[in-house]
Amino acid sequence: MSIQAFSTSKTYYYPTGAAEQIEEYVDDKVTKCTLYLKTGEIDQVEEYVDGRQSKLTRYYKTGEIAQVEKFDDGKSVKWTDYYKTGEARWVDEYDDGKPFKSTRYYQTGEVMQIVKFVNGNKSEVTSHDKIGEVKEVKKFVNGKLSNVVYYSDQGKKVVEYIDSVELEYIDVRQSKVTSYDKNGKVRWVNEFVDGELTKSTEYDKTEEAKSVTEYSSIP
Repeated sequence: MSIQAFSTSKTYYYPTGAAEQIEEYVDDKVTKCTLYLKTGEIDQVEEYVDGRQSKLTRYYKTGEIAQVEKFDDGKSVKWTDYYKTGEARWVDEYDDGKPFKSTRYYQTGEVMQIVKFVNGNKSEVTSHDKIGEVKEVKKFVNGKLSNVVYYSDQGKKVVEYIDSVELEYIDVRQSKVTSYDKNGKVRWVNEFVDGELTKSTEYDKTEEAKSVTEYSSIP
């Protein structure tokens, strides 16, 4: 014996008489909710499965899809934002409600940036140029920036952050060490060429150079 589903809908109106919201039900459980702008365009559509939200779609006023958010057991699992031309602008992915991965795109479709998370904390950010080459990689420990690797035609530059000290390397050799006070102001900077100290600058509380010492190797 088959049981026939019972469908109903409920419509809410603006004072002008235009539809503001239409709710659709099957067996008294909401399955879809469509919200409209006062001018009649669809603003967003909510979809439900067994009474739980499964999808949310937002629209540009001109009708193109602006955002799509998907849910699993009531928790967001994927959120996609679109350019008006239809290409994905960014995609955020979640694991048990916590950020897991975020990808940004150029409008032409190439990956611009990938952000990875561990236990909801940012762990790595990789930036690409339009031809797909990696230009910068940032790594984080417990959500705090620990080092940055820059790539260019001139080679690879690495900047490490240890407590209040910033260490900079170019092609493995140390090129700069910057020390900061507790307020984030520069205390001193040591500069290196081919791994050898060539210049040391000390700064006052206003970050003006207080003393500069230059070094040269004796042949």
